[in-house]
Amino acid sequence: AQNIYADDLGGAEDALERARRLVGDDASLDASEALLWARRGEVKRADEMIARTDQSRASLGHDHHTQHYLAAAQATLGRPSEAIAKIRLASETGLPNYPLFRSDTHFDPLRDHPEMKSLMSELKADWLEFKREFGHS
Repeated sequence: AQNIYADDLGGAEDALERARRLVGDDASLDASEALLWARRGEVKRADEMIARTDQSRASLGHDHHTQHYLAAAQATLGRPSEAIAKIRLASETGLPNYPLFRSDTHFDPLRDHPEMKSLMSELKADWLEFKREFGHS
């Protein structure tokens, strides 16, 4: 997904192919591929990977990263409710990362959505409390 965030979609496709040769089927790779196809405007292929990811939970990575990439794909596809639900799931399963979600440009189209505003307010409050309790991070 790093290449996708750097707008190197060709590099992302190559990296995903290499990773699949090493790892095989993996939900996190499926989610990253869904984001790649969404970014390329290939809705059918993105939807296939979203469905595949939702069906298979097996991953060498952490599920919250998978949910983050799925949220980015759904946001890119113009599906705010689905994207926000995935962001919430990512935050509840180990990625309550307000700065990450605040800065992820895939979520820019969601910024004015009431559900997104509410979720971001919750995440910000938790993040500020964490910083207060444990110091600067």
